[in-house]
Amino acid sequence: MSNVYPLLPRLTVNSQFIDDFLTAEAPCCALGLVEERKQTFGVLALRLEMVIPEEYTRTGFSFGHSLYGNADFIVVHFGFHFYHYATFNLLVNPNNPVVQTVLNKMLETGNYFIFAVDPKGSVTAFRSELGQDDLIELKNNLPRIQNAKTTDAQYRKTVAMFERNPNPSGQMLNWVCRDNTDYLELSQHRLELNPVAQPDTPKYSPPEDLFESSLIPCDHCGEWAAQLIFADDSADENVLEVCAQTMVHQYSEINVPTWVIGEPLGTPGFDTKTRVLKVWPNREPIQLKTANEFDEELDELMARHCQPGDDTTQDPAPEDQQIQWHPISMLPTFTFMVDGMLEESMIQLDN
Repeated sequence: MSNVYPLLPRLTVNSQFIDDFLTAEAPCCALGLVEERKQTFGVLALRLEMVIPEEYTRTGFSFGHSLYGNADFIVVHFGFHFYHYATFNLLVNPNNPVVQTVLNKMLETGNYFIFAVDPKGSVTAFRSELGQDDLIELKNNLPRIQNAKTTDAQYRKTVAMFERNPNPSGQMLNWVCRDNTDYLELSQHRLELNPVAQPDTPKYSPPEDLFESSLIPCDHCGEWAAQLIFADDSADENVLEVCAQTMVHQYSEINVPTWVIGEPLGTPGFDTKTRVLKVWPNREPIQLKTANEFDEELDELMARHCQPGDDTTQDPAPEDQQIQWHPISMLPTFTFMVDGMLEESMIQLDN
Protein backbone atom coordinates (compact mmCIF):
# COMPACT_ATOMS: atom_id res chain seq x y z
CA MET A 1 0.00 0.00 0.00
CA SER A 2 1.43 3.34 -1.00
CA ASN A 3 1.63 6.45 1.12
CA VAL A 4 -0.01 8.86 -1.34
CA TYR A 5 -0.56 12.54 -0.57
CA PRO A 6 -1.41 15.70 -2.56
CA LEU A 7 1.60 17.59 -3.93
CA LEU A 8 2.23 21.29 -4.39
CA PRO A 9 5.55 21.83 -6.27
CA ARG A 10 5.65 22.96 -9.89
CA LEU A 11 5.79 20.08 -12.36
CA THR A 12 6.96 19.89 -15.97
CA VAL A 13 5.56 17.41 -18.50
CA ASN A 14 5.67 16.86 -22.25
CA SER A 15 2.93 19.00 -23.81
CA GLN A 16 2.34 16.58 -26.71
CA PHE A 17 1.84 13.77 -24.20
CA ILE A 18 -0.76 15.81 -22.30
CA ASP A 19 -2.58 16.90 -25.48
CA ASP A 20 -2.91 13.36 -26.80
CA PHE A 21 -3.83 11.98 -23.38
CA LEU A 22 -6.69 14.48 -22.99
CA THR A 23 -8.13 13.52 -26.38
CA ALA A 24 -7.89 9.74 -25.86
CA GLU A 25 -10.97 7.66 -25.16
CA ALA A 26 -11.84 7.66 -21.44
CA PRO A 27 -11.61 5.95 -19.04
CA CYS A 28 -7.92 5.63 -19.77
CA CYS A 29 -4.45 5.59 -18.30
CA ALA A 30 -1.02 6.46 -19.67
CA LEU A 31 2.56 6.09 -18.45
CA GLY A 32 5.02 8.91 -18.81
CA LEU A 33 7.65 11.08 -17.13
CA VAL A 34 7.42 14.27 -15.08
CA GLU A 35 10.07 16.68 -13.87
CA GLU A 36 10.14 18.24 -10.42
CA ARG A 37 13.02 20.43 -9.23
CA LYS A 38 15.17 19.23 -12.17
CA GLN A 39 14.70 15.58 -11.24
CA THR A 40 12.72 13.15 -13.41
CA PHE A 41 10.12 10.74 -12.04
CA GLY A 42 7.68 8.23 -13.44
CA VAL A 43 4.04 9.24 -13.74
CA LEU A 44 0.79 7.35 -14.25
CA ALA A 45 -2.01 9.55 -15.58
CA LEU A 46 -5.64 8.49 -15.09
CA ARG A 47 -8.58 10.10 -16.91
CA LEU A 48 -11.89 8.95 -15.43
CA GLU A 49 -15.53 9.26 -16.47
CA MET A 50 -16.62 10.28 -12.99
CA VAL A 51 -15.90 13.05 -10.52
CA ILE A 52 -14.49 11.47 -7.38
CA PRO A 53 -15.74 13.44 -4.34
CA GLU A 54 -13.10 15.31 -2.38
CA GLU A 55 -13.64 13.27 0.77
CA TYR A 56 -12.32 10.23 -1.13
CA THR A 57 -9.41 11.89 -2.94
CA ARG A 58 -8.19 13.32 0.39
CA THR A 59 -7.73 9.81 1.77
CA GLY A 60 -5.52 8.85 -1.19
CA PHE A 61 -5.65 5.36 -2.59
CA SER A 62 -3.75 2.10 -2.67
CA PHE A 63 -1.67 1.27 -5.72
CA GLY A 64 -0.35 -2.19 -6.51
CA HIS A 65 0.85 -4.41 -9.32
CA SER A 66 0.82 -8.08 -10.30
CA LEU A 67 1.85 -10.23 -13.24
CA TYR A 68 -0.40 -12.28 -15.53
CA GLY A 69 0.66 -14.88 -18.07
CA ASN A 70 2.69 -18.09 -18.13
CA ALA A 71 6.22 -19.34 -18.81
CA ASP A 72 6.12 -17.91 -22.34
CA PHE A 73 4.91 -14.36 -21.70
CA ILE A 74 3.72 -11.94 -19.01
CA VAL A 75 1.43 -8.91 -18.80
CA VAL A 76 1.72 -6.31 -16.02
CA HIS A 77 -1.40 -5.38 -14.05
CA PHE A 78 -1.73 -2.10 -12.13
CA GLY A 79 -4.57 -1.58 -9.66
CA PHE A 80 -5.81 1.74 -8.24
CA HIS A 81 -8.22 1.49 -5.30
CA PHE A 82 -9.79 4.69 -3.94
CA TYR A 83 -10.74 3.79 -0.38
CA HIS A 84 -14.45 3.09 0.13
CA TYR A 85 -15.19 4.27 -3.41
CA ALA A 86 -14.00 2.45 -6.55
CA THR A 87 -11.25 0.33 -8.08
CA PHE A 88 -9.64 0.78 -11.50
CA ASN A 89 -7.49 -1.74 -13.39
CA LEU A 90 -4.87 -1.33 -16.12
CA LEU A 91 -2.99 -3.98 -18.10
CA VAL A 92 0.20 -3.04 -19.98
CA ASN A 93 2.61 -4.96 -22.19
CA PRO A 94 6.06 -5.04 -20.52
CA ASN A 95 7.63 -5.52 -23.97
CA ASN A 96 7.14 -1.81 -24.56
CA PRO A 97 9.86 0.86 -24.34
CA VAL A 98 7.59 3.36 -22.56
CA VAL A 99 6.69 0.81 -19.87
CA GLN A 100 10.32 -0.24 -19.46
CA THR A 101 11.51 3.36 -19.09
CA VAL A 102 8.85 4.41 -16.59
CA LEU A 103 9.23 1.32 -14.37
CA ASN A 104 13.02 1.70 -14.34
CA LYS A 105 12.64 5.34 -13.36
CA MET A 106 10.24 4.41 -10.53
CA LEU A 107 12.81 2.00 -9.09
CA GLU A 108 15.71 4.37 -9.66
CA THR A 109 14.11 7.28 -7.78
CA GLY A 110 12.05 5.29 -5.28
CA ASN A 111 8.88 7.30 -5.90
CA TYR A 112 6.38 8.22 -8.59
CA PHE A 113 3.56 10.63 -9.44
CA ILE A 114 -0.07 9.99 -10.27
CA PHE A 115 -2.43 12.42 -12.03
CA ALA A 116 -6.19 11.87 -11.77
CA VAL A 117 -8.15 13.91 -14.34
CA ASP A 118 -11.95 14.06 -14.01
CA PRO A 119 -14.58 14.94 -16.69
CA LYS A 120 -14.70 18.55 -15.50
CA GLY A 121 -11.03 19.01 -16.36
CA SER A 122 -9.88 19.16 -12.73
CA VAL A 123 -6.60 17.42 -11.96
CA THR A 124 -5.68 15.90 -8.61
CA ALA A 125 -1.96 15.21 -8.43
CA PHE A 126 -0.33 12.78 -6.01
CA ARG A 127 3.23 11.91 -5.18
CA SER A 128 4.06 8.65 -3.47
CA GLU A 129 7.26 7.27 -2.07
CA LEU A 130 7.49 3.55 -2.72
CA GLY A 131 7.46 1.57 0.50
CA GLN A 132 10.11 -1.08 1.14
CA ASP A 133 7.62 -3.87 0.36
CA ASP A 134 6.76 -2.24 -2.97
CA LEU A 135 10.41 -1.89 -3.88
CA ILE A 136 11.16 -5.52 -3.07
CA GLU A 137 8.23 -6.78 -5.12
CA LEU A 138 9.05 -4.58 -8.10
CA LYS A 139 12.73 -5.45 -7.96
CA ASN A 140 11.93 -9.16 -7.78
CA ASN A 141 9.73 -8.91 -10.87
CA LEU A 142 11.95 -6.49 -12.79
CA PRO A 143 14.11 -9.16 -14.52
CA ARG A 144 11.01 -10.87 -15.93
CA ILE A 145 9.59 -7.51 -16.99
CA GLN A 146 12.84 -6.43 -18.68
CA ASN A 147 13.18 -9.76 -20.52
CA ALA A 148 9.53 -10.00 -21.54
CA LYS A 149 8.85 -10.82 -25.20
CA THR A 150 5.07 -10.47 -25.00
CA THR A 151 3.48 -9.97 -28.42
CA ASP A 152 0.53 -7.69 -29.17
CA ALA A 153 -1.66 -10.77 -29.76
CA GLN A 154 -0.71 -12.26 -26.37
CA TYR A 155 -1.39 -8.93 -24.69
CA ARG A 156 -4.84 -8.58 -26.33
CA LYS A 157 -5.80 -12.13 -25.34
CA THR A 158 -4.81 -11.48 -21.73
CA VAL A 159 -6.84 -8.26 -21.65
CA ALA A 160 -9.88 -10.09 -23.05
CA MET A 161 -9.57 -12.82 -20.41
CA PHE A 162 -9.09 -10.28 -17.61
CA GLU A 163 -12.15 -8.28 -18.68
CA ARG A 164 -14.31 -11.40 -18.44
CA ASN A 165 -13.17 -12.08 -14.89
CA PRO A 166 -11.43 -8.99 -13.42
CA ASN A 167 -9.44 -9.47 -10.23
CA PRO A 168 -9.77 -7.22 -8.34
CA SER A 169 -13.24 -6.30 -9.48
CA GLY A 170 -13.36 -2.80 -10.94
CA GLN A 171 -13.45 -0.70 -14.09
CA MET A 172 -10.95 -1.39 -16.86
CA LEU A 173 -8.86 1.55 -18.09
CA ASN A 174 -7.75 1.86 -21.72
CA TRP A 175 -3.98 1.93 -22.09
CA VAL A 176 -3.23 4.98 -24.26
CA CYS A 177 -0.22 7.05 -25.42
CA ARG A 178 1.85 3.88 -25.40
CA ASP A 179 3.67 3.75 -28.74
CA ASN A 180 5.42 7.13 -28.92
CA THR A 181 8.70 7.37 -27.02
CA ASP A 182 8.87 11.10 -27.87
CA TYR A 183 6.40 11.59 -25.01
CA LEU A 184 9.27 10.75 -22.64
CA GLU A 185 11.36 13.68 -23.89
CA LEU A 186 11.27 16.58 -21.43
CA SER A 187 13.90 18.82 -23.00
CA GLN A 188 11.41 19.96 -25.67
CA HIS A 189 7.68 20.67 -25.72
CA ARG A 190 7.81 21.49 -22.02
CA LEU A 191 4.57 22.26 -20.24
CA GLU A 192 4.65 23.56 -16.68
CA LEU A 193 1.85 22.69 -14.30
CA ASN A 194 1.45 25.29 -11.58
CA PRO A 195 -0.49 23.90 -8.62
CA VAL A 196 -2.83 26.12 -6.65
CA ALA A 197 -1.82 26.34 -3.01
CA GLN A 198 -4.41 24.97 -0.63
CA PRO A 199 -4.98 26.24 2.90
CA ASP A 200 -3.44 24.14 5.64
CA THR A 201 -5.85 21.53 6.92
CA PRO A 202 -5.41 18.91 9.58
CA LYS A 203 -4.33 15.48 8.42
CA TYR A 204 -7.37 13.62 7.18
CA SER A 205 -8.06 9.97 7.90
CA PRO A 206 -10.82 7.87 6.30
CA PRO A 207 -14.11 8.44 8.16
CA GLU A 208 -15.39 5.41 10.01
CA ASP A 209 -18.96 5.85 8.81
CA LEU A 210 -18.19 5.24 5.12
CA PHE A 211 -19.52 2.02 3.67
CA GLU A 212 -18.03 -0.30 1.08
CA SER A 213 -19.50 0.10 -2.39
CA SER A 214 -19.17 -1.64 -5.73
CA LEU A 215 -19.73 -0.11 -9.19
CA ILE A 216 -20.89 -2.51 -11.90
CA PRO A 217 -20.08 -1.67 -15.55
CA CYS A 218 -22.26 -2.60 -18.51
CA ASP A 219 -20.91 -5.63 -20.38
CA HIS A 220 -21.65 -3.96 -23.74
CA CYS A 221 -20.73 -0.28 -23.49
CA GLY A 222 -18.46 -0.34 -20.41
CA GLU A 223 -20.27 2.56 -18.69
CA TRP A 224 -21.35 2.31 -15.06
CA ALA A 225 -24.77 0.61 -14.94
CA ALA A 226 -25.42 -0.02 -11.23
CA GLN A 227 -23.98 0.51 -7.77
CA LEU A 228 -24.25 -1.65 -4.66
CA ILE A 229 -23.53 -0.29 -1.18
CA PHE A 230 -23.00 -2.79 1.62
CA ALA A 231 -24.10 -2.10 5.19
CA ASP A 232 -21.59 -4.47 6.78
CA ASP A 233 -22.38 -6.35 9.98
CA SER A 234 -25.94 -5.14 10.10
CA ALA A 235 -29.37 -6.50 9.26
CA ASP A 236 -31.15 -3.60 10.95
CA GLU A 237 -33.44 -1.30 8.96
CA ASN A 238 -32.17 1.79 10.78
CA VAL A 239 -28.59 1.08 9.74
CA LEU A 240 -29.68 0.81 6.10
CA GLU A 241 -31.27 4.25 6.41
CA VAL A 242 -28.13 5.69 8.01
CA CYS A 243 -26.05 4.15 5.19
CA ALA A 244 -28.37 5.69 2.57
CA GLN A 245 -28.05 9.15 4.13
CA THR A 246 -24.29 8.89 4.61
CA MET A 247 -23.61 7.87 1.00
CA VAL A 248 -26.15 10.15 -0.71
CA HIS A 249 -23.43 12.45 -2.08
CA GLN A 250 -21.67 9.53 -3.75
CA TYR A 251 -24.60 7.81 -5.45
CA SER A 252 -26.29 11.05 -6.50
CA GLU A 253 -23.02 12.17 -8.12
CA ILE A 254 -22.51 8.88 -9.97
CA ASN A 255 -26.22 8.80 -10.98
CA VAL A 256 -26.81 5.11 -11.66
CA PRO A 257 -29.39 2.76 -10.06
CA THR A 258 -28.18 2.12 -6.51
CA TRP A 259 -29.13 -0.34 -3.77
CA VAL A 260 -28.10 -0.60 -0.12
CA ILE A 261 -27.62 -4.26 0.83
CA GLY A 262 -27.87 -5.50 4.43
CA GLU A 263 -26.49 -8.62 6.07
CA PRO A 264 -28.27 -11.98 5.46
CA LEU A 265 -31.07 -12.76 7.91
CA GLY A 266 -29.72 -16.20 8.75
CA THR A 267 -27.08 -18.53 7.39
CA PRO A 268 -25.52 -16.87 4.31
CA GLY A 269 -26.68 -18.47 1.08
CA PHE A 270 -28.37 -17.78 -2.25
CA ASP A 271 -31.80 -18.49 -0.75
CA THR A 272 -31.34 -16.52 2.48
CA LYS A 273 -33.46 -13.38 2.80
CA THR A 274 -31.66 -10.04 2.99
CA ARG A 275 -32.95 -6.50 3.47
CA VAL A 276 -32.50 -4.49 0.26
CA LEU A 277 -33.11 -0.74 -0.04
CA LYS A 278 -33.17 0.93 -3.46
CA VAL A 279 -32.11 4.56 -3.02
CA TRP A 280 -31.49 5.89 -6.56
CA PRO A 281 -32.86 7.20 -8.90
CA ASN A 282 -36.16 6.52 -7.10
CA ARG A 283 -36.43 5.68 -3.41
CA GLU A 284 -38.31 2.45 -2.69
CA PRO A 285 -39.37 0.76 0.56
CA ILE A 286 -37.02 -1.79 2.14
CA GLN A 287 -37.71 -5.26 0.74
CA LEU A 288 -36.73 -8.78 1.74
CA LYS A 289 -35.03 -10.60 -1.13
CA THR A 290 -32.78 -13.60 -1.61
CA ALA A 291 -29.52 -13.32 -3.49
CA ASN A 292 -31.06 -15.24 -6.38
CA GLU A 293 -34.04 -12.87 -6.55
CA PHE A 294 -31.85 -9.77 -6.46
CA ASP A 295 -29.46 -11.18 -9.08
CA GLU A 296 -32.40 -11.72 -11.44
CA GLU A 297 -33.48 -8.10 -10.98
CA LEU A 298 -29.92 -6.90 -11.55
CA ASP A 299 -29.53 -9.07 -14.67
CA GLU A 300 -32.71 -7.55 -16.14
CA LEU A 301 -31.37 -4.04 -15.47
CA MET A 302 -28.04 -4.84 -17.12
CA ALA A 303 -29.79 -6.36 -20.15
CA ARG A 304 -31.80 -3.13 -20.64
CA HIS A 305 -28.88 -0.76 -20.11
CA CYS A 306 -27.93 -0.28 -23.76
CA GLN A 307 -31.40 -0.92 -25.19
CA PRO A 308 -33.49 2.03 -26.46
CA GLY A 309 -36.71 2.97 -24.69
CA ASP A 310 -37.84 1.90 -21.24
CA ASP A 311 -40.17 -0.57 -19.59
CA THR A 312 -43.17 0.96 -21.35
CA THR A 313 -41.88 0.46 -24.88
CA GLN A 314 -43.39 -2.08 -27.19
CA ASP A 315 -42.09 -5.61 -27.51
CA PRO A 316 -38.81 -5.88 -29.41
CA ALA A 317 -38.75 -6.92 -33.02
CA PRO A 318 -38.36 -10.59 -33.90
CA GLU A 319 -34.94 -12.02 -33.21
CA ASP A 320 -34.02 -12.30 -36.88
CA GLN A 321 -34.52 -8.54 -37.26
CA GLN A 322 -32.42 -7.47 -34.29
CA ILE A 323 -28.93 -6.08 -34.58
CA GLN A 324 -26.77 -6.32 -31.46
CA TRP A 325 -24.12 -3.66 -31.47
CA HIS A 326 -20.87 -4.01 -29.51
CA PRO A 327 -18.23 -1.36 -28.70
CA ILE A 328 -14.89 -1.47 -30.46
CA SER A 329 -13.32 -2.40 -27.10
CA MET A 330 -14.93 -5.84 -27.45
CA LEU A 331 -12.80 -6.59 -30.54
CA PRO A 332 -9.99 -8.27 -28.53
CA THR A 333 -12.58 -10.54 -26.91
CA PHE A 334 -14.00 -11.63 -30.28
CA THR A 335 -10.46 -12.10 -31.62
CA PHE A 336 -9.63 -14.35 -28.67
CA MET A 337 -12.81 -16.41 -29.24
CA VAL A 338 -12.21 -16.74 -32.99
CA ASP A 339 -8.57 -17.77 -32.42
CA GLY A 340 -9.75 -20.49 -30.03
CA MET A 341 -12.37 -21.82 -32.45
CA LEU A 342 -9.85 -21.76 -35.31
CA GLU A 343 -7.33 -23.74 -33.25
CA GLU A 344 -9.96 -26.35 -32.34
CA SER A 345 -11.03 -26.62 -36.01
CA MET A 346 -7.45 -27.22 -37.14
CA ILE A 347 -7.09 -29.98 -34.56
CA GLN A 348 -10.29 -31.63 -35.81
CA LEU A 349 -9.11 -31.25 -39.40
CA ASP A 350 -5.85 -33.05 -38.58
CA ASN A 351 -7.82 -35.85 -36.95
